[in-house]
This record gives sequence, structure tokens and C-alpha cells, in this order.
Amino acid sequence: MKKSIYLMLFVCLMLACKKESTTTETPTILTSITYTHPTNAAQNKVFRIYRNTNKLIDSVVLTGADAGAYKRLVFYHTGERLDSVLQYNASNILSFSSKATWSGNNLTAFWTLTYLYDSENRIIKKTYTDGAYFSVTHSADSSVYQYDEAGANPAYVSYVQYYNKSVKNPFRIYKYENAYAMNNFVFNGISSDFNGMYPYAYGNFNEYNQSGALIYSGTYNYSGNFNGYPTTAAYVFNGNTAYTLTFAYE
Repeated sequence: MKKSIYLMLFVCLMLACKKESTTTETPTILTSITYTHPTNAAQNKVFRIYRNTNKLIDSVVLTGADAGAYKRLVFYHTGERLDSVLQYNASNILSFSSKATWSGNNLTAFWTLTYLYDSENRIIKKTYTDGAYFSVTHSADSSVYQYDEAGANPAYVSYVQYYNKSVKNPFRIYKYENAYAMNNFVFNGISSDFNGMYPYAYGNFNEYNQSGALIYSGTYNYSGNFNGYPTTAAYVFNGNTAYTLTFAYE
């Protein structure tokens, strides 16, 4: 399958209207995410988020996953912005690192992607190193993603993501720390790299093939409430519960 599709099948976030602005309001801060598989306990895992005195992410430690998965991520910041991320494997050996590139308040490059924004600071394009890209069109209740694979194949509508405005996005992370890096590394398999600084959570997700036929569909069923944020989210994929996320906050 093409790049990013399996990642996007596990999306629980959305692109809403504007980036989060700095505020004096005390934020609700995500401290851990527990991933629970309905039938295979070996896949269960916990992502614990550790922060510095400024509430920016210092590290994320993964427990409960298989030995081949990364176990620790370390985040460095310049001011309130992400500078770089180091990834360590199960033997606590550095396995990868990536540096963030910023333009104003927008993250424009990280990992294998570059990002383009519109005048409202919404992502309208993400491009891979081989030239393949997704372009994004935003409306009041959804975002439509067109995919253009590197080569001669024409672009086509790949998927549509609908917003759930009844709950806040649990990945709306504090200030300008990088939500994109968090998802490229930390939450791959449970979320998207389009997320974070936006207020709404995803509701439904539809994926289409090049002929326009629906091939996958999913939805998040949220429950619980912590200052407007959900405490659990069950992801139903093609009619079956694929996993449940449990969120803890401070």
C-alpha cells in the first residue's frame, strides 16, 4: 500500500481551523496513553510522557511492546519549539534522530516530510522525499486528502476525515512543542502526523481507491470527560473494534 495509509487508518486526530495560540489559561496536559487490543494482549502498550519544568516534553517511554519496538524518545527544544528528537531502541542504543525546521510558528520539515501551510496556518500539503505528496482541502466538517504518488499516476481522492466537535482533541499538546514529531515516532500506529495543535478530534474516516470506490472506513467512539477531553476512545474499523485508547491527563 502507498505511504502513510496504514498510519492514517489509525487516525484519532483532525485538522481544524487554526493553530493553537499562546494563552495564559492553564492547559490540560496529556501524561500517558494506554493502547489495548481487544483480543491480543501481546500488543498492549503504554506511552508515558515526561515533561520539563516548562511542561514541554522531555521524553516518552514505551512499555509493554515487543522487544523490537523503540523504547524511548528524547526531545530537545529551542525556547518553546522542538529542535530535535532522538530515538532509542530496546537496548537503549540510539537508533535514529531527526531535526525540525521551522518557519515562523509553522513546522515546515521533520523526519521524511516537508509541510506547506495556507494563510490560516492549516497544512495543505505534505511531501515525501521521493516526491509523492498529499494535498489537503479543508471544509467546516472534514478534510479531503488527495494523494499523488511519485511517477506518472494522476492524483486522486485518497481519504476523507470528518471531525467530532463534541470532544476536544486529546493530542492537542501544550504550546509549540511538535505534535508532528510525536506522531511520526511516538504514536505511529495509533495516530496521524496531522494533528496536535487543533481543537477537534476525528469522528469518521473513509479511504478510497483510485477508482473512487470506498475500501476502508473507521470511526472513533469517545467516552469519559476530563475538562472536555475524552478519557477513552474505541476505534471501530470496518465494523470491528481494532483497539481502545485510554488517556490520562494532569
